[in-house]
Amino acid sequence: FKGPELHHVAAAMLQGGKPERRHGQAIMCWLAVPQDRMKYFDSYLAAFFAEQGKGKPYAKPLTKKTMAAVPHGLETIKGEVERLEALRHRRNSARVAAATEMLLALGAQLITRYEAAKRRQALLDYDDLVLKTGALLSGKTSTNWVRYKLDGGLDHILIDEAQDTNPEQWQVIRTLADEFFSNEEAFNDTDDCTQVKGRTLFAVGDIKQSIYSFQGSDPAAFREMSHHFGAKVSAANRRWQPVELALSFRSTPAVLAAIDAIFADPTARDGLDFDYDNGIRHIPNRASDGGLVEIWPTVVPKEAPSEDAWTPPVKQFYQETPVARLASRIADQIADWLETGEILASKGRSIGAGDILILVQRRATFVEAMVRALKRRGIPVAGVDRMVLTEQLAVMDLVALGEFFLLPENDLNLATVLKGPLIGWDEGQLFELAHRRTGSLWAALRSRPDSEAYGTLSALLARADFAPPFELYTELLGKGG
Repeated sequence: FKGPELHHVAAAMLQGGKPERRHGQAIMCWLAVPQDRMKYFDSYLAAFFAEQGKGKPYAKPLTKKTMAAVPHGLETIKGEVERLEALRHRRNSARVAAATEMLLALGAQLITRYEAAKRRQALLDYDDLVLKTGALLSGKTSTNWVRYKLDGGLDHILIDEAQDTNPEQWQVIRTLADEFFSNEEAFNDTDDCTQVKGRTLFAVGDIKQSIYSFQGSDPAAFREMSHHFGAKVSAANRRWQPVELALSFRSTPAVLAAIDAIFADPTARDGLDFDYDNGIRHIPNRASDGGLVEIWPTVVPKEAPSEDAWTPPVKQFYQETPVARLASRIADQIADWLETGEILASKGRSIGAGDILILVQRRATFVEAMVRALKRRGIPVAGVDRMVLTEQLAVMDLVALGEFFLLPENDLNLATVLKGPLIGWDEGQLFELAHRRTGSLWAALRSRPDSEAYGTLSALLARADFAPPFELYTELLGKGG
């Protein structure tokens, strides 16, 4: 710290322009109060750094007049800037450490109270299901008995979306699957395709589609587990077969070609953390379907029109934001398709507004700008909140079915299910069941065990006790088309 040199430079700065005088005064004030320098430290920083001491160093801290008066002045200022930069970093680190400590203390309290609330209500969240299962399978109490009981009825393990499986989930899978190799007889293969005696482990995933890192998923663990189980199977003299699924049934050739072109660059493949030394190539099943992938230039802000500072503000200027300009361009493209009768090849007809879907990364200002741009051009658009999901008939039918699973004795809800598309009863059939009954509508239906309606609902009710809602509804919708 060169106090005398700084005092000399600051004295010269007092003879400069207004900003330089202000900075010189701040330096002189700080130097004059050694016992209170922390009190004036922020003002002192502002004499060397922009944005009230929080930004970058001033590009030209001294005027030519001051540098002529104090030849060593610029070197002195630069030396102090370097010293203060290190001090700023240390102070910021201390602030971050203090804030982090408080945040961790708050988080610890939240977790403690959250866990206590779950225990009081005998509840488990999703993480509990994974962590407690892992503890049950790998802990010290009753572990061998639990694994023994599971091993007796566990022959096949299927891991879907394996790229998004987190380490805790992999630990559960690994504990279960390792039992396959502890019993040589149970792991034996069979050549009889009508009898599945051998244990199997099947995992499918795509590293490029990993999107759940915020939940702790680690795509690299997919590769590590592949090597782990591959070594286990090979050591047991059994077949381990990595299969590359290059055939895509979902996307068109144009989309797949764009993906392959992106990952043709080795730099792009580095983030995948998988063995793609020979590149990535997808084979489209929809080989004859058309498509087009366009990458538009980034929309950047336009420079605001420069106006004379003395011009009276009598005219209002409107500057279109990049978001609004992008929305206008997309709307123009859609309007052109509709006006020119662009053909939708998959349907063999002209494109309609209902055929177009605009996907956005998040619901931000762009969505509103996009809706406005479409409406200005008279293009029909559903809007953002025009469609309320729970008010759609199909969704209401599924909700009614879910309420039936929870309380079959709810007569009004069961009547809704019976008249819905799942059962398809008319008013006459419902009246015949409900009229002059002595108990609930469900009790009346159970008195007809041979009826198709009872068979369907009782089977679904039994399935609902074990299947997750997503799986149950997916099976139901897939079966019904």
